[in-house]
Amino acid sequence: MASKRKVCLSGFSAGQAYFGKREKMYRNIFGIPAILLLLILITGCASQSQNSSFSVVAVPATVPSWFENLPELPGNVMLATGFTGKFEDERLAKSVALNSAQINLAKQKQAQLVFQVEDVSDGRFRLLNPKFKIYYEADILKYVQANCTLIDSVATECGYFVLIACPGLERGTVEGGEAKTWGNRPAWIDKLPESDSWLYGIGIVANYQSAAKAWKDADDFARFDVGKNMLIETESVHYREQNDRFIKETLLMKQAYDLMLYDAMIVAHWYDKQDGVYYSLGRIPR
Repeated sequence: MASKRKVCLSGFSAGQAYFGKREKMYRNIFGIPAILLLLILITGCASQSQNSSFSVVAVPATVPSWFENLPELPGNVMLATGFTGKFEDERLAKSVALNSAQINLAKQKQAQLVFQVEDVSDGRFRLLNPKFKIYYEADILKYVQANCTLIDSVATECGYFVLIACPGLERGTVEGGEAKTWGNRPAWIDKLPESDSWLYGIGIVANYQSAAKAWKDADDFARFDVGKNMLIETESVHYREQNDRFIKETLLMKQAYDLMLYDAMIVAHWYDKQDGVYYSLGRIPR
């Protein structure tokens, strides 16, 4: 019998991470001012080993157009992208980028998201404690690895990009593999698309030393934002303590969800070179 082992990716890289941005102001997340998220260093529980073939810093100055905007294909074919940073060994870079794309596609097919944030305030200080976990099935990843095909790959001065399809397609089916500079700031950064067919979410990260890790986390935050737009449970507790001299009031607000996403695609990326911010746009069928 096939195993049901799940792979857990808990937390994210050290860096500033937030779901939404409006110019220089940051929108509220779950009723909590998102600017507070800029004070949090979110550290992943599973660290990746550093390989000397890869540079510590890799800023994506040029990209294939299918990485910036994922093409639409008819039928039940799923596409996913993968990326790795600057490299010396092209074969190793291709292998790492391919593995990244396959994991993306496995999470696209089915992913369980667990989110919880506690906001504690007593008038003197405010403590924000967020927790993120994402699970995908190991068996689904094996299926993707066995049935996907690499339909395009592009090496640029900043890294290696791959595009895969599942079920498989012939190489060259999708156009747009030539390296290009990033286009203008997309409208979806300031206002999520409105659609009767799709529900959207945005992921944003900044201050990362690794572009590959930044894109991974931005993609996962986009999935969490989609989940937030689908379901959120809120619990609020007000504590009041009084003695002869003082009254102490504490407000605890907990917001959380635990849900399964199916067909949650990352359909667009954009990089703000001036501010060093990475954006990912995710969507799920309504």
